[in-house]
Parts: sequence; C-alpha cells; structure tokens
Amino acid sequence: MASGLIAFRKSKTTVNPLTPENASSLVIAGIYRVTRNPMYLGMLLILSAWGLFLGKAITFLVLPVFVTFISKF
Repeated sequence: MASGLIAFRKSKTTVNPLTPENASSLVIAGIYRVTRNPMYLGMLLILSAWGLFLGKAITFLVLPVFVTFISKF
C-alpha cells in the first residue's frame, strides 16, 4: 500500500479515487508496473492476515464482499 502511495506522490497526482478529475498523470512506474491496484491488493492482504490471526473461517467471507465493494464503488 505504501509503495502505491509513494508512486502517486512522486508523480504529483491525487490518490483519491473519488476525484479522478484531479489526476494529473497516469502512474506506470514502481509497483504500478506489476499491478494496477496495489493499494487495494494491500488492503486485501491485511484483511486476509487479520482473518488468519483471528483463526475464524467466517472472517474469510468478508474478503469477497470487500473485493466486490471496492470494485463497484
């Protein structure tokens, strides 16, 4: 997640996905050479780690809901 934020800061563009009109450039360097959504991927990994830490299988039902929500909104 941090590498995605750093790449956006270096490109001097907005990190807010709710205001795409404020974007000044398309970031294609750094982590964005590997994945187009490193911040979302980071959040998904954090949620997965949290589920493992809790040791409850039901927490993994949250992951598809998260992916659906973040993709749609």
